[in-house]
Amino acid sequence: MPYKPFLRMCDYALYKAYYCGLCRTLQRAFGIHSQYLLNYDCTFMAIFLSALQESDTPRCEQGKCLYMPFKKIPIAKQSSIMNYCAAVNVLLAYYKLKDDWKDEKKLLAGISYGLYKSATKKAKKMYPEAASAIKNGLAELDTLEKEKCADIDTAANTFGELMKNCVCASKEIPCDELKKCEAISYNIGKWIYLLDAEIDREKDRKSGNYNPLLVCGIDSKRAKTLMELALNEAVLAYDLLKLHANKEILDNIFYDGLYKMMDRLIGKSSKIKKNAFDLKKQSPLLENEIDKEKK
Repeated sequence: MPYKPFLRMCDYALYKAYYCGLCRTLQRAFGIHSQYLLNYDCTFMAIFLSALQESDTPRCEQGKCLYMPFKKIPIAKQSSIMNYCAAVNVLLAYYKLKDDWKDEKKLLAGISYGLYKSATKKAKKMYPEAASAIKNGLAELDTLEKEKCADIDTAANTFGELMKNCVCASKEIPCDELKKCEAISYNIGKWIYLLDAEIDREKDRKSGNYNPLLVCGIDSKRAKTLMELALNEAVLAYDLLKLHANKEILDNIFYDGLYKMMDRLIGKSSKIKKNAFDLKKQSPLLENEIDKEKK
């Protein structure tokens, strides 16, 4: 999510338009019940992938929402990108519900798991590569958890690969931006995995559930350092992207929103990055890019 205090009202309205657009796409493609699966992660993916597309046509239109039938609001137009993100939204939610039912026997998860089987089947048929990436990645993670994997890199990298394959299975990414998108999604995946493990640290300690940070003996300070390293690598790759739209929203999310979220969930970060140029100074791999900026 963006960090609202630093976001212009027009950009926040655009963010909400994508959120509403993804909601409407879920309803049209997978049924009205699928709207309850809507999340911010796939909204972010829709904004991110749309920003890579060259287009002179307006990306939003005025429309009515099922939950606000008497008022027209800005809604992102249905597109191949919105369809892809909606399918990924369904797939991720389905496997999460399946996992909750399998591991904890949550009644609501079991009911929902059955409810979304048909929508998931349709999403798999539409985007088999994304479905395979999610299914195989989660199966590999499940194996690591059962083996009580004591290598934090192996566990985090597995989820990073899952996110990379999931995002980059989209056919809408320009060829010259693919490597950068892979680096961004891979490192954000690692960050998400580590952040989730840190949030669940005490709960898993009490329940005895697998937590890679506990098994590997990594304390909170070291865990935060690993998270910051992953997030900084994602931002470095993001700096090299050529964006055609949504730059203000994405800048806010990458430079502020992700760091602020980490602060809010696990405490103050010691290495919040203020701007893109300061970040680039830290990487010897980007010397050419720095020289270009100086010129």
